[in-house]
Amino acid sequence: MDDIAPTESATGHGVRITERAGIWQLAERFTQSLDRLGRQTWDQVSERAARLDMQREQRILAIDQMPFA
Repeated sequence: MDDIAPTESATGHGVRITERAGIWQLAERFTQSLDRLGRQTWDQVSERAARLDMQREQRILAIDQMPFA
């Protein structure tokens, strides 16, 4: 069955390629709706926080490498 993709769950159920496409479309519409409302999921907030933390660390490292006069 080439149209069945394995899942990470232990249930033994697969998601068909056509079902997967529909799931991604639904997720994209959901995300777009949240964007229009100016809202985010917890995953988006967590990802943004991690990105900001990495940027902060990079700025600190850049400052630490600056020669002082």
